[in-house]
Amino acid sequence: MNFTHLFAFYEVARAGSLSGGARRLRVSQPAVSREVKELEGRLGVDCDQYTGGHKRPR
Repeated sequence: MNFTHLFAFYEVARAGSLSGGARRLRVSQPAVSREVKELEGRLGVDCDQYTGGHKRPR
């Protein structure tokens, strides 16, 4: 785990969505998704949920 993983998750949480977090970070949505997925794997938890077809932070 590194600062990039945590900061990506923080921005996704602030924005309320992966695509919103990507816009805040000025990177692609797949890049942010990959960072969050790596964080989840390292922590052994699922940090988000699907709501109405959209993946959002818990």
